[in-house]
Amino acid sequence: MDKNGIILLLFFASTLFAGLYFAAREDISELRQQTQMLFQMLPESQQRRLVDDWETRMDMLDTGPHQNQWDR
Repeated sequence: MDKNGIILLLFFASTLFAGLYFAAREDISELRQQTQMLFQMLPESQQRRLVDDWETRMDMLDTGPHQNQWDR
């Protein structure tokens, strides 16, 4: 493959990647909005329970203050 062929291949690959990336971003944004709408439809007690469960999970995953090895 000559130089122009490689440049053309890279152009098409980057265009395809950019298209897929932006399509996925839109899908994720749409899913986030739909999830928020569904959450708002739940009774307040269930919303509170889900938030408490989420906070408990995040607390369990927290390993404490992180020390960067480069800050020594």
